[in-house]
Amino acid sequence: METHELWNVHFLNQIIDTMAEGLFTLDDNGIITSWNRSMEKISGYPAREAVGKKCDLLQCSRCFGEECPANIKKCGVIRHGRTEAKECFIRHRDGHDIAVIKNARLAKDDDGQVLGIVETITDLTELKKVKKTAEEAQKKLKNVYRLGNIIGKSAVMQNVFDAIRAASNSRANILIQGESGTGKELVASAIHYKSPNAENPMITVNCSALSESLLESELFGHVKGAFTGAHRDRKGRFEEADKGTIFLDEIGELTPYMQVKLLRVLQEREIERVGDSKKIKIDIRIIAATHKNLYDLTNEGKFREDLFYRLKVFPINVPPLKK
Repeated sequence: METHELWNVHFLNQIIDTMAEGLFTLDDNGIITSWNRSMEKISGYPAREAVGKKCDLLQCSRCFGEECPANIKKCGVIRHGRTEAKECFIRHRDGHDIAVIKNARLAKDDDGQVLGIVETITDLTELKKVKKTAEEAQKKLKNVYRLGNIIGKSAVMQNVFDAIRAASNSRANILIQGESGTGKELVASAIHYKSPNAENPMITVNCSALSESLLESELFGHVKGAFTGAHRDRKGRFEEADKGTIFLDEIGELTPYMQVKLLRVLQEREIERVGDSKKIKIDIRIIAATHKNLYDLTNEGKFREDLFYRLKVFPINVPPLKK
């Protein structure tokens, strides 16, 4: 071999030894013919122990599965010329498994004769540690700053989280107050789905979206013939929420008549369908919400005081976004 060829080989070996990836070569019998320094570090096997051994030295999880037995003649590299880079495990000299990405390619000369196999190993140990640390940090962050679908880091939101946790363990009526768009329905959902009755229904009714007569039918249901168009009996939202939660949004929009009807539900825990005199017992938790100040409405005579205090057994104030 000429001097410049020897220099090229020496230079190539130095390049291979400076690679961060592990690299080794095999002959067509599956015998290891070279082993770089990164392979020594990753596997724990020095080159003097690895060279001359079969490739099953690494006990690669990809090679010892049913689909790819550790037999060089059946190896996918021989059959297909290469294998896809995939995550797997190799066995360290000390006996523990190491997560790696393994890639292999068949090497041939200009005449198409097989020279051997080149394999690279990328150590995922540090990446796994970083990923685990990130996952733990993310989990901790969610535990501290997230509750259900609500995210908040500020002190006022931590107060809301504390209130949600306390309210979820109670069957008391809850009044959620806050500006429009601050997430009052999210708070109601978090309370329900953290409660012991989370598997039971949560029914939402917007009290400002319907007229008085339609809202009465929506909440209480009706019997056939109760009014024009009542062609069959219909179960109301209160019945549908039995054993669960009913969320009454925009409670401040209730008419005086509907306020009296709701107060009776809170007092008696029973309802009558529209057009019927039969009383139906219900077991529900009522969560009400409003963007209005019910205390001011009560002082102005627009909202019943007895209803206000029955609803606000457990008050929660959702702060505006600017806070």
